[in-house]
Amino acid sequence: MRDARALVRALGATAAVLGALALVVGAPVRTGRAIGTQPSEVSTAGREVSALQLAQWIRDGRPGLRVIDLRDSSAFENRHIPSAESFELGGLPTLLPKPSETLVVYSDDDVRDVQGVAWLAAVGHARVYVVRGGMSAWMAEVIDPVVGGDSAATVAALSRYFGGVPRAADVHADTSDARAARTTPTLQARSATDAFGFVARRGC
Repeated sequence: MRDARALVRALGATAAVLGALALVVGAPVRTGRAIGTQPSEVSTAGREVSALQLAQWIRDGRPGLRVIDLRDSSAFENRHIPSAESFELGGLPTLLPKPSETLVVYSDDDVRDVQGVAWLAAVGHARVYVVRGGMSAWMAEVIDPVVGGDSAATVAALSRYFGGVPRAADVHADTSDARAARTTPTLQARSATDAFGFVARRGC
């Protein structure tokens, strides 16, 4: 009788995993819906962390932290957040819940992020977060930040830890100049970020 109950439980768990996998694999990535739900039913509200917050967690060695890169393998190989693991959506069923883990996912696609967070939460992961702005935010806020104000020294130190090149905000520049400086890195900054992508992975 005990074996029969164990078999039923195992079959039930297998069916749940296969069902969730079918939803993930069968759902188009760039649509307005995430894992079989209406857009209003799933969001990352309350589950977002900034790139700087993640950088702090990695540097501090937060216990149980796992960083999940949801982009394709070529994008991952080109550049990724230190300590990240590469998982496309179809590979998420292998991430079984562990009570001590905190999962942080990122990509450069908001819909993909929502799908990943929704699936991981649905199968029992208690602490799942998404990096607000994805890999682009990591590059802008951690690797090539424009720093100023009271937090400038803290952000600059965190950036340098990951091989970044922080730049001081020009208080005399007008708004358009500041925006251009943020979106158009200097040659030196591009060189540093390239080096970061392949070499400087102090948080790994």
